[in-house]
Amino acid sequence: MLKQGLEAAIEHVADFSEATGAQTQRVAVLEQGVLDLAKQHAELARGLREHSEMVRNLATGSAELARNTKLLCDSLNDVIRASNQQNEKITGLEKVLESVKVYLEKLKGHCELNSQNIAVIANQIDPGQVN
Repeated sequence: MLKQGLEAAIEHVADFSEATGAQTQRVAVLEQGVLDLAKQHAELARGLREHSEMVRNLATGSAELARNTKLLCDSLNDVIRASNQQNEKITGLEKVLESVKVYLEKLKGHCELNSQNIAVIANQIDPGQVN
């Protein structure tokens, strides 16, 4: 009976040892899975850091673009103001030139009238009367 008990105990220990070996293999597989997950987590963290850096650079670039766009708009507004001032000056000059044109037309009319009057007077003068 002792022999049977020992054989049963040996068989039980063998079964336990076999189960323990299988558990050890499962634990090793799980450990490898945890290591793989840790590597993936590290790669993900590295990728997120790089992505965050790119987003920061993009934000910085966008802010700089906004500043440059504002400067460009300010410059364009200055050009428009200067152009409007030039247009006002040109309009003023056009008005002056129109007034000068009207004056010259009147002067031309007066000169033509004076010329006709002089011709009439010249025709009325007897060449023998002029000394």
